[in-house]
Amino acid sequence: MSITWIASYPKSGNTWVRAFLSNYLTRSVEPVGINQLIGQSVHIDRFLFDETMAVPSDLLDDGELAELRQLFLAQLSQTVSDPGFVKTHDCGGASDTGNSTFGMLSGGNRAIYLVRDPLDVAVSFAHHRNEPVDDVIALMRSPDAVLRGGRLFFDETLGRWGDHVDNWTDQRRSNVCVIRYEDLIDAPAESFTRLLDFCGVESDEKRVAQAVDFARFEALQKSEKQSGFDEKQSTASSFFRRGEKGSWRSALTRAQIETVIRDHEATMARFGYI
Repeated sequence: MSITWIASYPKSGNTWVRAFLSNYLTRSVEPVGINQLIGQSVHIDRFLFDETMAVPSDLLDDGELAELRQLFLAQLSQTVSDPGFVKTHDCGGASDTGNSTFGMLSGGNRAIYLVRDPLDVAVSFAHHRNEPVDDVIALMRSPDAVLRGGRLFFDETLGRWGDHVDNWTDQRRSNVCVIRYEDLIDAPAESFTRLLDFCGVESDEKRVAQAVDFARFEALQKSEKQSGFDEKQSTASSFFRRGEKGSWRSALTRAQIETVIRDHEATMARFGYI
């Protein structure tokens, strides 16, 4: 068995992909509720770690925790059902500060990596965190950036947006399928079919079309309004806000745009964002 990571920097389409997969794999005849999506972040669940490793995580120092988390991940890889999907926002490697995260792609694990224009990420992430855009732009260029997990989950190391993307999309890796958020918008059926092929899941044109329809942004918004979304931060008014591409054009100042490009120019050019 192995893990198939659904990996991304925050606000880059991770939940959308999980919604598609949930509807496709369950052959649901109606949209799967957003609080029943596959791909939960079990690898950062402190309770599951404590139960599995038979040791309270809050009693471990950083070195002990890092070592046991690698063992925990290896055990998860053996127990998940193939192709066991797990959501992550972790950078998947070592941060500039030397804080190593566990080997995300070891032991036959693979990943679907979602990348989105960082200009749009900045806008969406700022709404999600209910923080000024300038603060989020600063976060996106910080090598020390961390997504705090609180008492229930381990922190996830983000690092710089460009480093996050580059680390996961290293072209020497054949076990990573890279999909742009913008391509999901422009050609959802084709993009999701490529995703299924990568995972070794047989694709059926009619089922793909239905799952795409069930996972469209408006359907996810409606589901959130009806039942709420467990993964929404308490500071945000909603998780599913607009789901567009290019919204940065009317939301960011020239100075903010220039800052993001200066911070991440090489990676943006590589993915066609400049």
